[in-house]
Amino acid sequence: MKRWRGLLKKEWALSKWFAISFVVINLVITVLEVSPVVTGVLQANMTEILTSSNTWFNLNISMGVALLLVSLTNEMKREDIWLHSAASFRQLVGAKVLFAGLAVTCSLLLCGLVIGISGAGHSSGAEVLPFMVTIAMLVLNTVYIIIVAFFIWTIYQVLRSRMGLGWLAMGVTMVLWVVGMFVWAIIWLIPSFQSVKEMGPIFGSNTITAGLPYLRETNVMMAGLLPESTLMTAGSLLLYLIFSLALFIGGATLFEKKVRL
Repeated sequence: MKRWRGLLKKEWALSKWFAISFVVINLVITVLEVSPVVTGVLQANMTEILTSSNTWFNLNISMGVALLLVSLTNEMKREDIWLHSAASFRQLVGAKVLFAGLAVTCSLLLCGLVIGISGAGHSSGAEVLPFMVTIAMLVLNTVYIIIVAFFIWTIYQVLRSRMGLGWLAMGVTMVLWVVGMFVWAIIWLIPSFQSVKEMGPIFGSNTITAGLPYLRETNVMMAGLLPESTLMTAGSLLLYLIFSLALFIGGATLFEKKVRL
């Protein structure tokens, strides 16, 4: 634990102003999106407010990915950090992923608080718990997307080192991305996968799923692990854990190869 605390303190020292700036921008945009003074529209409840608040979720995804990739890119220039550290590659990268995840969690909670305050005067108490569960699922999905972006980035970095041409490596990475999307679509259509995803409902009926419109309307890669019938299931949490660990371990292994090339 002492090592993890030290790694997180280092990330805070390196990226705190970047993270704080993103959080402030997200809060300002959230206020502009939900304030009736600005929008001229008084939403009926928290569900409706959350449904209309897609921009801040986009920004939170961008914040997490940017925090991780900028930090990795800056420290790639110093191989001694990676090759002579007492921490393993997975710990070094894991601390960066964890820091990005904590920053996004803080931002989403603050944005959620703003949305909650905006809807508190015309929302029932029964909406509060589903609202908080929805925020939790947004946090979970954002961290998953950060790990997906890290995995794709490491593939590009390894290919660029091998090929020597950035544009060629980018083209190959895009081809691999398309192939990966086809494979993911095939996996998503497997009945047993869908069964696991819906297994063990943790929280009631899916009454506030409209609060995740950006995910459900964009593509299957981002929404593919979200359960359809409820907000949260034990099966979906298990799938998030399995896919996140597999992509993180794969990405960290590729990144180590890139640094040692």
